Amino acid sequence: MAIRVAQVRRGLAEWIGLNVPGAVWSETSPYGPDDRAVALRDLPSQPDTAVAVEVYNTDDDLVLPNTEVRVQLLFRGRGDAGDEFGDAVFDALHGRHQFEFPNGLKVQRAERLYAAPLGVDDNQRERRSDN
Repeated sequence: MAIRVAQVRRGLAEWIGLNVPGAVWSETSPYGPDDRAVALRDLPSQPDTAVAVEVYNTDDDLVLPNTEVRVQLLFRGRGDAGDEFGDAVFDALHGRHQFEFPNGLKVQRAERLYAAPLGVDDNQRERRSDN
């Protein structure tokens, strides 16, 4: 059975909220000004430090029950805050093998392929993309 994109997006967001210091995942409660917000698809306008989780590619194996999923994490923050959040997620996620997201999706291996600075947004907050 193919992996559902929404399951991956939500599962990773929740995992980051549970496993990265200071990260806050919520679909219903507002974020506090000092939170490291975890959001789906798009960055919220507040707080300043946040990450958006989006799936951009899936590749289902025709024979094995494997699916390769590529995810983009878009980090933002004032000064070094976005990079520090991105580095904390990298430390928690990169190289992990054989683990589960809270929604039960099994992950065989997580690795960062590349990261790129994206400059500042309209509010002078630095942005970076990790894939």
